[in-house]
Amino acid sequence: EGAASSPGGAARAAGGTSPAETLSRMLGSQAVLDLYQTAGFYTAADIYLPVLVGTPLDTKDPTAAAFAAHLTPLNLALAAAAISAGGERPQPLLVLDLRAQGASWQALYHSPDPQTVFEAHAAQDAARILADPLLLTWHALGSADPENGSETPYTWFLGGTRTGWQGSPLALVLVIEGAQAELVQEIGEQVLD
Repeated sequence: EGAASSPGGAARAAGGTSPAETLSRMLGSQAVLDLYQTAGFYTAADIYLPVLVGTPLDTKDPTAAAFAAHLTPLNLALAAAAISAGGERPQPLLVLDLRAQGASWQALYHSPDPQTVFEAHAAQDAARILADPLLLTWHALGSADPENGSETPYTWFLGGTRTGWQGSPLALVLVIEGAQAELVQEIGEQVLD
């Protein structure tokens, strides 16, 4: 699934501020932390595979915690899906079946009801703020540089469809190794187009 990223740190949106900075300015740092909790960033996905879970920074300072929380691509994908689906977070579908060497196939997928994590108007507002003005899609870009400098940095694209999209709501998280904002944006926009 990949490493966890910090929404503050080195992440920068097109306007020169990180998504966490933008949200903190609009909502306040404690509200951002509450949003991360509500979105399920610190909850393991209900799948039969081992996955990383986002972790909040252990601090009493909500501003520092909002900027330094470690989030995983799966956490971000589920939040994107909730924005595109009017506030309901669907069950992730990663692997249907698994067969270990010398064993029979084992079903890994079950389909619980979607969980409402945002009010519909809040999901629509988030999609509107991040909207592409020419399309029925929304997106955000970011990058994460490892704190210790020994790992490769990576760039991510988070996006989805807005209200009015014909068909099932779509969400996309694309993570590319290296500082490649133009490439990840080009690929992400092409996939959503």
